[in-house]
Amino acid sequence: MISTPRRTLFLTILSALVLLPVALAAQTIEENDSSAREARQENGLPLITTRTLEFTTSEGTWISLDLSPDQGTIVFELLGDLYTISASGGTATRITSGQGYDMQPRYSADGSKLVFVSDRDGSENLWIANADGSDPHQLTDGERQNYMSPVWTPDGSYVMATKGTQQWLYHVDGGSGVQVTGSRAEGAPAPASHFGAAFGADERYVWLNLSGNLGGGLTADGFVGATSGLGLDPASMWGGEHAATEDAPDWNPDGYDRLMPEPGAPDFGPDHEPRSSARQLSSYQIGMLDRETGRVFVRTHEHEGAFRPMPSPDGRWLVYATRYDADTALKLRNLETGDERWLVMNVQRDDSQGGRTRDRDVYPGGSWTADSQALITSYNGKIMRVSVPSGEATEIPFTARVQQDLGPLAKFDYPIDDQTLRVAQIRGARPSPDGEHMAFTALDRLWVTELPEGSGTQTEDFPVLRDAERLTEAADVEHAPVWSPDGRWIAYVTWNDSVGGDIWRISSGGGDPERLTTRSAFYDKIAYTADGSHIMAVRGSKMHRMRTLEDFGSHSAAAELEYVSIPADGGDAKRITWVGSGQTQQGRNTPHIGPDPGRMYVWAGREGLLSMRMDGTDIRVEVKVTAPARPGPGSAPTPDEVVLSPDGARAIVRANRNVYVITVPPVGGEVPTVSVSNSSVVPTRRLTRVGGDFIGWSYDAATAHYSIGRSYFEYDVATAEAMITDSVATARTEEAEADTAEEDDPEETEEEAEGDDEDADSEGTPAYEAARFEIEILTEKDRPEGVIALTGARLITMNGDEVIERGDIVIRDNRIVAVGPSGTLDIPGDADVRDMSGRTIYPGLVDVHAHTWFAWGVHRGQVSQLLAQLAYGVTTQRDPQTSAEDIVTYSDLMETGDLIGPRLFSTGPGIFGADQISSLDEARDVLRRYADHYNTQTIKQYLAGDRKIRQWVIMAARELGLTPTTEGGSNFTMNLTLAQDGYAGLEHSLPISPFYDDVVRLGAYSGMVYTPTLIVAYGGPSGRQYYLTNTDMDGIDRLQRFTPHEEMDKWKSTQWYRPDQYPHELHSEQLVKWIEAGGQAGLGSHGEVQGLGTHWELWMMASGGMDNHTALGMATIMSADAIGLAGDLGSLEPGKLADLQVLATNPLDDLQNTVDIEYVMKNGRLYEAATLNEVWPRQRELPTQWWWRVEPEGADPDRTGGR
Repeated sequence: MISTPRRTLFLTILSALVLLPVALAAQTIEENDSSAREARQENGLPLITTRTLEFTTSEGTWISLDLSPDQGTIVFELLGDLYTISASGGTATRITSGQGYDMQPRYSADGSKLVFVSDRDGSENLWIANADGSDPHQLTDGERQNYMSPVWTPDGSYVMATKGTQQWLYHVDGGSGVQVTGSRAEGAPAPASHFGAAFGADERYVWLNLSGNLGGGLTADGFVGATSGLGLDPASMWGGEHAATEDAPDWNPDGYDRLMPEPGAPDFGPDHEPRSSARQLSSYQIGMLDRETGRVFVRTHEHEGAFRPMPSPDGRWLVYATRYDADTALKLRNLETGDERWLVMNVQRDDSQGGRTRDRDVYPGGSWTADSQALITSYNGKIMRVSVPSGEATEIPFTARVQQDLGPLAKFDYPIDDQTLRVAQIRGARPSPDGEHMAFTALDRLWVTELPEGSGTQTEDFPVLRDAERLTEAADVEHAPVWSPDGRWIAYVTWNDSVGGDIWRISSGGGDPERLTTRSAFYDKIAYTADGSHIMAVRGSKMHRMRTLEDFGSHSAAAELEYVSIPADGGDAKRITWVGSGQTQQGRNTPHIGPDPGRMYVWAGREGLLSMRMDGTDIRVEVKVTAPARPGPGSAPTPDEVVLSPDGARAIVRANRNVYVITVPPVGGEVPTVSVSNSSVVPTRRLTRVGGDFIGWSYDAATAHYSIGRSYFEYDVATAEAMITDSVATARTEEAEADTAEEDDPEETEEEAEGDDEDADSEGTPAYEAARFEIEILTEKDRPEGVIALTGARLITMNGDEVIERGDIVIRDNRIVAVGPSGTLDIPGDADVRDMSGRTIYPGLVDVHAHTWFAWGVHRGQVSQLLAQLAYGVTTQRDPQTSAEDIVTYSDLMETGDLIGPRLFSTGPGIFGADQISSLDEARDVLRRYADHYNTQTIKQYLAGDRKIRQWVIMAARELGLTPTTEGGSNFTMNLTLAQDGYAGLEHSLPISPFYDDVVRLGAYSGMVYTPTLIVAYGGPSGRQYYLTNTDMDGIDRLQRFTPHEEMDKWKSTQWYRPDQYPHELHSEQLVKWIEAGGQAGLGSHGEVQGLGTHWELWMMASGGMDNHTALGMATIMSADAIGLAGDLGSLEPGKLADLQVLATNPLDDLQNTVDIEYVMKNGRLYEAATLNEVWPRQRELPTQWWWRVEPEGADPDRTGGR
């Protein structure tokens, strides 16, 4: 057995996993409600904190600071609090505290005030306080905004700061602010970003960082300005005759070429990029804003980019950050001569290669001494004094006592039931014309059930329908059932990976199915015509479905999709017209009937709801519909799906995963646009708060229907309208009576007034709720039967530090029953004993960030990505953000054994800003989608909004027993607040590296699992590119067998980078710190290069010095614990599920041996890893896959499955 300090530490971490308390609700719903109300009244954050992290540190990460005007004090940020120290160093005094994240402080010119950025009101805003942190007050009142790098104007009357991507000016006495940069003329190119403002000796000019459009494609008369199209002004660039103008700085460093063409020169063409000295420049440069003219002049010319201008008070020097090879350094420019030199090498790595959602600039803020002799800055975790021009650096030591108040960790355990499956999703549910039955698909098969009369006001104890029966005995995928208008037939589509798809029908009373199409293809979105004589459908080629939809399930705009009709009794399909826009994903372009029986109606996104004759002519727009506007600028989005009622009076709409009914105005002439919002031009009704899918109408237009998960809903239009009308009349009467009572008693207590406000703010219980039915289908999960013993192998059990150099494992059915040194176990006599001498066995990999997006809508019979994952030892995967709900059915099919691949878990579709959460109650509604209907157990909060919204989400998650993970978004501040607020997971790398003791301690203590997905890393080129350019992909037999040729071809060409440009080793070094401090990490391949990419990710995660055993534990037991499954998965222990790998070599000797897999066992079934032929308990070859059949004659046998 191997023992190293890191191995011992890992044993401690693994022990801690089982010692962590099971996450119970730290607050009751009532306490959360009370906290949310109090936060609203006090303009604060709603989360109740329950944990406190305290430590003393002498280093910090990304320290932005400022030196007081009297030169005596430094103010700086550390983990969201502001501190002050003497300018010579010492013990820091914390001057702000609490949940709010405070950062980027700046002194006013007189030193009496501080301006800083804080989210203490629930949203990021600018705040002003006294220099000692007292008397803070809010300067801005933005919602869902990012502010950064505030500075005072020299006269102290204004604060200039970056809001979003542009500079704004705010008067200290109030007002909404004035935008200084970034105005954009109609039709002009997108403006450059302007951030990181700094004032120098001349108050007329503001130094800025520029990023984005720095002139490429602009005409010669474009310029950067506050009131004009935003480009660069060629007449104000240095060089030649344009060196000095009346408005430009009066100097011109030699040798700098213009970034723009000569005045009057032709525009840059689409194939030409502006270059200088045959080099392509970074989009990040330093500029100067002329406050009198509004023009911005570019002042640097750095190939690697220039960041954070820091001009000296005397106007002589400019310091800025740039890159030297892979390292960030500070460069010093003499503004009098234009000479430049390196000032300090290897400083804080800039964030220029992070994402676009940052809120703390691309380099930390610093400050000059008043005599311009030194720059106070931070790097390597320390505060430094750098003499100018010598570059001599001296540490200004500090110690700070940190106290962090954290929310409770929202993390739960989920025991795996391996016996019985309750089907989690019904799809395409449609009621019969008489309303007495319902057809739907579940487990990709066609079912029918009786449908009792429902109650439209019932809110609990919904009817449970347990008598559903399959209508066919076919083995093909079945989808999209529709009833004929007379109720005699149910038509549906099928899919088979070998032959393609068809349209079939079956008598509603049972019998043998009838094939209606004469040519197999890809069919979807079927509907009967009003008279029942024909069936409308969307049709595409089989190979289009196989190839184009293999990964993402969306049709390209150039796809060969067409609307067709076939006779209802069967026959040749006749084209109506081409689909055109190609957007069929998520229900768009679904053909259906309307008021004119001779026309087909389809939803075409921004074009509107269209109708056309059955020959595709006379296309009309019936109505345009907009979805709820998302936060921020831009036009209102279009809904996912709109279906007109058969009488044309209404339409049912699916937008932002919710369902609405709108009124369709009967007007001619200009086509009306109807919003689903309450402020629409006609009555609209929101039917769901939780969500809905598979929308439609009854043939008589009396009932709208939809479903979500295994729940089916019917909305009776007439009953709803009557109840809503009565409710409105009652409310108006009560309001009038209340007004009369108020006139009689005008005095009202403060408590009564607050109560009135709360009542007015709440929406209350809807007057009518759609009738709800639960469909319960129970079936057995796949479980092998028998006993197998794997003997004589090295066992890396992941049970703490245990490595058994020669051991045996006994498995009965699908669970491990015994593990121990060879010769110590009682192996049953009926066991199949397999000698594994010389091999290594360890648990299957658990990939907790695996986006295997595959065919949506009509499902596939087998999925190549899942085969590749299993062949490379991935026995469990979790997709954090599936984009579509189809994963719910795919997961069920994996449980029943209909699919071959890893165990499938997911968060379902992410929780986005489009969900428009604006209260704790709305967060609960959104999360019930996952807890009650998707059965996901974990969720992904995907940049859903500002901090109060993120806190509402986690509060609701804890109440519902959901474990939330998050999208990192390359926003370091947000990442840290997620840890503080109790989120259990962080997806994607922290964009700032290296990080230091403060972040390491917070991350470890928080319990948040860090999954860096270095294969698509922030902060530099993705690790995927590194391996693609250093791997002979076509020489890997296993990859060729389980990956379609088209997928392999995507990797033929890719961006090459010099090895030192890749950040994954630097990120890994930070990960090692995180784990050594007791933190947890997860393995996540992002679904890149399925199967093999998971190993690339593992190797990168360990590349910064991680011990091999620790790396393997991170990829197995730690990742299983991250998604609440460590009780059943992740280690080789009696009682756990039998998921393991058999390797020919030892990964403890060389981590890259992890790909040397001979066998993989998932749920007790043993497969040859190279072929995925099952060798125990069944002897079964992997069926022929579709991509093997399409290879040309004589192709490599690995591409044809050996055929």
